[in-house]
Formats: sequence, structure tokens, C-alpha cells
Amino acid sequence: MQNKERKLQYKVSCNITSEDRGSMVYEGKVEFCHKPHDYGNGYQMGIRSEQEPFGLQGYDIRYDDDFKGDFMEYLYKFFKRRFSGENGKWRMTSISIEEVELAKEEFEA
Repeated sequence: MQNKERKLQYKVSCNITSEDRGSMVYEGKVEFCHKPHDYGNGYQMGIRSEQEPFGLQGYDIRYDDDFKGDFMEYLYKFFKRRFSGENGKWRMTSISIEEVELAKEEFEA
């Protein structure tokens, strides 16, 4: 039996604002990678943005209780927490999440 890795990709665009930095549109690509025989739920998440200071960030969500298998809902909640506006952080005013189709060769390991 072959151990196949599953990948899902999403494009995220958020309008964010900060009292001391003004407003901007954050854009990033999110990739979920699933290894079925890994610990917990088997998912890792990576976010890549060309914008400073965001860059590339990786997240281990194998034991994240907020992740229930609904990727769109999880991303909405994740970015709402990330851009909460608390303690001088960026505050999200709107978000768009779109699934990206991957070619079969891109997600088979």
C-alpha cells in the first residue's frame, strides 16, 4: 500500500487595518499537507506571502482542536485570530478565501 500525501491549496486575501500603520490588503497562499499515517490528524499548514513582514510561515495543526476538517471555516477563524486588532495588531475588516485546483502530479508523493 502506498502512503500518499494529500495537498490542498487556497488563496487568501484580507483587508487589514492598523491604527499606526494604516490599511493594506494582505494576500497569501495557504497549503495544507496531509500525511495519513502521521500523528494526530496528520495535517500541516504553510502560508506564503510576498509581503513584508509576513513571508513564509509553517504551522503544525496535527493537534489543533479548532481544526475540524472544514478548511474554509478553519482559515476564516485562523485569520480572524491572526488579524484580531488586539494589542496593536492588524485588524481584519474583510476576507476572501478561494480553493486552488492542483494538478494531480502536484499532490502525489
